[in-house]
Amino acid sequence: MLEAGEAVTRVAVGDRVAGCFQTACGMCFHCMRGEYQRCVESRSFGLGATMGSLQGTQAEFALVPRANLVLQRVPDAVSDDVALFAGDVMGTGYHGVVASGLGAGEVAAVLGLGPVGLCAVQAARLAGARVIAIDSVEQRWRCGVHSAPRRCT
Repeated sequence: MLEAGEAVTRVAVGDRVAGCFQTACGMCFHCMRGEYQRCVESRSFGLGATMGSLQGTQAEFALVPRANLVLQRVPDAVSDDVALFAGDVMGTGYHGVVASGLGAGEVAAVLGLGPVGLCAVQAARLAGARVIAIDSVEQRWRCGVHSAPRRCT
């Protein structure tokens, strides 16, 4: 981080940081329940006027509103690749499973086995669910040398 406003206290200049794709107010009904994705004042980065008019963040610099809530310091021992994976790809699959309330013995269907889908499969299995994983890309559903769709264990 290169600069921080006066109100920013959780991260500091010089910290490596990671953040969510959206902002949240931290004070509304949903935020108080930890449901930041449902914040009534949510704004998303890079999705235009309809979603809050924040610039995209695949840029060299970005202004991050509500940085105390949006940004987290990345520990020195965590590589950039791991921080990105844990903060974006894995989090999306994991939080989808958590939000569903999926429990042990239930069945989950995961549609799409790209990186996020594979993380959802892992999170669902950790929750104790049986998982049906579906993808139209053949390389994603093949198990080993088998030529036909089959149950991968």
